[in-house]
Amino acid sequence: MLPGEGKAYGRALWFDAYAGGTIFRHVVHPLFHQTIVAPNIRKVPSDKAVIDQVLNEVQSEIFGYLESEIDGKFLIGNAMTLADIAIASNFIIYQYIGYKIDAARYPKLAKYVRGVADNAAFRKALDDEKPFVANMGLDRTFLD
Repeated sequence: MLPGEGKAYGRALWFDAYAGGTIFRHVVHPLFHQTIVAPNIRKVPSDKAVIDQVLNEVQSEIFGYLESEIDGKFLIGNAMTLADIAIASNFIIYQYIGYKIDAARYPKLAKYVRGVADNAAFRKALDDEKPFVANMGLDRTFLD
């Protein structure tokens, strides 16, 4: 899951940290909270201003950065690494809660996430979580 070569190893750790510290914290978490937690668990209205701020201001910088970094099927080398799992996992949740990657604006990112999701091992994990996803009422149609 981690490359052996130093630069590639560091890059994998960077993307893992970026996934949790930036993508999750600034895009996935606020959207999940406003889309799923607030209305369905806390029984309070979603804060549309928070959703709009993420979608209109925050995500373009993050998605644009990733678009500029993708140069193939995987982020690092020719095999899936921790970097790919960390990044793609956030985008799976993003899509589960009903948001779509704009393939016209971010074609490399959309193709990359789809490619990682289609990887046999990743697909097995997605299939294993089907009951949980269905129970939560999340959207799996992007996987079809």
